[in-house]
Amino acid sequence: MQSMVDTMAYTVNFPVLQLPAIKASESTPQKIAYDMQRAVDGLDYLCMPPICGTDGFEKAVSRWCTSAEEDGRGGVPQIDMAEGSDILSKKLATLAELSDTGLFGFVSVKYANPDTHPTQYAALWSFRDRIKAVINCSEVPPQKEKGRKIGSDTELTLIEHGFDSISRKKHTVSPKLIAKWNHEPVPKDLGEIDEFIVMRHDAAAAINGVHWIKSGCGGVCTCPVCRNRPVEEIVDEFAYLDNREISKPGLRYFSQLHDHQSDQSSMQDISRHISDRDMKTYVADAEDRRNNLQG
Repeated sequence: MQSMVDTMAYTVNFPVLQLPAIKASESTPQKIAYDMQRAVDGLDYLCMPPICGTDGFEKAVSRWCTSAEEDGRGGVPQIDMAEGSDILSKKLATLAELSDTGLFGFVSVKYANPDTHPTQYAALWSFRDRIKAVINCSEVPPQKEKGRKIGSDTELTLIEHGFDSISRKKHTVSPKLIAKWNHEPVPKDLGEIDEFIVMRHDAAAAINGVHWIKSGCGGVCTCPVCRNRPVEEIVDEFAYLDNREISKPGLRYFSQLHDHQSDQSSMQDISRHISDRDMKTYVADAEDRRNNLQG
């Protein structure tokens, strides 16, 4: 999951599923994606997986967003700028019609290089005024893409073609690495898992696990995944296999979810300082928190 962060002063919290497109008829992965998001505290919007082609697209969007509304959430349709321009145009037309009903307030669009997909960006621009929703560009590369520097020029291009906000691409775990973990023997207890790094977003610092333990910092987190639960309870939920041995992939899966959610409060804090034009105070506070960790 990738948490969307609006580039403006305010933030909206919904996940962006970085998954390959599926067929509209594949109900099982859609249900898994829906239930997984619904189980996370603090999500006001649930993002649907991308759908291959146009067959069943309208029905899938309607079903997803209606279910989300019944659960007291909002639904977020998702499309891909790398799709063929004809298919993309048909999906945009469908979203324009559905948006008239107030079925959704946000649309997530997966990024594609504007230099190599000009017709797709032109299609989005032609439908922009007809889609009555905030359109977010997701998975925007954090650094470079085939010689294109991802910076203010790219952000300006996206805004000029109809996007209201962007979210950067999160790092994902390589499938080859996951396969390697699956063939490794599992550790017998938590004492064998002693190499880890703690990210303190509010201090803009990554801390070695040994230093974290020696500093006496607690392990309780208030993010929507941890919910103030003790470490033992979290480990019991995420880390154990059926035979009660510890699973490294399970711990890593939890840590990814935790990291994506725990940075939201820091992003909201940053947004507040930007809105108040007071970033100097934020930088000073973050430096004080780093100094306290070092002390």
